[in-house]
Amino acid sequence: MVTRALALGVVSLLPSWGGWSGRVRTPGAPPRRPLRPQADGQPKPSRRDVLDEFDSEFPQSVTFCQLISEEDFERQAATYTERALRLLFRSLDRNPALAERVVRKSKQAECERRGLLYFLWAKVSCAVQGELNCCNSVGALEMHQRLEQLKRRIHRVHLYSQDEAIGSFEV
Repeated sequence: MVTRALALGVVSLLPSWGGWSGRVRTPGAPPRRPLRPQADGQPKPSRRDVLDEFDSEFPQSVTFCQLISEEDFERQAATYTERALRLLFRSLDRNPALAERVVRKSKQAECERRGLLYFLWAKVSCAVQGELNCCNSVGALEMHQRLEQLKRRIHRVHLYSQDEAIGSFEV
């Protein structure tokens, strides 16, 4: 059975009081604090100061790593993605300013892809008039249609990726 590690960041094994436990550390974390000096002037390592000289300590909410099967990994990824998509769609529905911005950026990109003259016109319009310009203006009906079309395309891509993931297990 193929297994994958599910964790955020870099995993390093640290000795703990009951044996070894995994701890997740984010790359580029701030440097750890120096050791605390003892009465005789020698630094005393605390429980958290057992890292190597070049390791940096950074507290995380996830403090372990566990091996899971590839099927479980894919199922968890699908569930997480579906939840994130529902949140995205809900935020687009509840925030009309965000929805308009997304639709306008999409229309601006469409205009830039039409050809050289359209590209130049779109760039000049954006430079002169800003993000909200004549090149990417949309009416209420067109905005609603484009937003629904965008949601359908995003959902279709998600379903396609799920079909590909299922197909990879059957091979």
